[in-house]
Amino acid sequence: MANDRAPKTGGGVGYGEVIQWYKTRLYPFVSKDVGASPKESFEVDNSRVTAIYDVDWESRKQAVLDILGASYAGGGGVVRNPPLPYYLAASATGDKWLFATKILECKPVGVDNPGAATTYKYARLTILFETLPYDVPGDVVAGDESSGNYYVVKRLRPSAEYLNLPTSFLNFTTGAEAGQTVPDASAGIIVPTFTLTLTWVQVPVGAISLPCINPDVTGLGNIGAALGKVNSAEFLGFPAETCLLMAADLTPRRLPNGQRAYDVQFQFKVTMAKRSGVEDYGHNLILGRQSGAYQRVARVADATKGIYETVNMSSIFRTT
Repeated sequence: MANDRAPKTGGGVGYGEVIQWYKTRLYPFVSKDVGASPKESFEVDNSRVTAIYDVDWESRKQAVLDILGASYAGGGGVVRNPPLPYYLAASATGDKWLFATKILECKPVGVDNPGAATTYKYARLTILFETLPYDVPGDVVAGDESSGNYYVVKRLRPSAEYLNLPTSFLNFTTGAEAGQTVPDASAGIIVPTFTLTLTWVQVPVGAISLPCINPDVTGLGNIGAALGKVNSAEFLGFPAETCLLMAADLTPRRLPNGQRAYDVQFQFKVTMAKRSGVEDYGHNLILGRQSGAYQRVARVADATKGIYETVNMSSIFRTT
């Protein structure tokens, strides 16, 4: 499908150039008026272009979906039709980085069947192209978006937190207290940590695994079941058991086709606690009093479970 969606030139300018984008044929509008179309503005992180295209009048509703992109629930995840890219703003490798975000105006052009019931030949669309805080694919994609490559805004905030040390972890080595144990409430250390925020954008209701949002979901859903748990395998490059899902926040949206969707924001607490000499990380490690290093711990009632249970964290992006 990617090949027949590239710009095609049929000789000349104006209606001689046709872009086939999904089901819609777009005719780039060329005017003799200076600055009519396109109007380009390039700057750091906020480049904008307005360009005018004509589409067949009867195709204008479909054109809205094709130009702004569409999202549908399917295959246990999301099926995405990416928005129209602005081809003149492509990188040297052909990557597109300006995409249609709004249709600022739609007006009829050209009277058809004069004297009869008036119809129009074309709809003239003024389209705004902008940079996006997330990447979009070059073609239709469907399914699991847990890789974070597309339609996910990632924000990582490195920080630190205060950690109380275990009982009798430290002894004084100088002064009158030399050889005595430091009181339990007196000692702590600062350890590195991360707050990871993932915002999954424009997600249709049918692709969200929460019962109060998606009526087809029973129980807690995949998102509810993952809260308070850590990743069972590597997740977005972080080792197993380092990402603790703390919260999920849903912001309602309305897609261009009228369907309800949400931006789903996940918040994780990420630790890089690690056992010495081995590749073993995570929230199920605690500083040992005798070893002075991080050690794996288990529950007294069930030695197969640590402090936090594990879950396939990719499941929060799926309904199956």
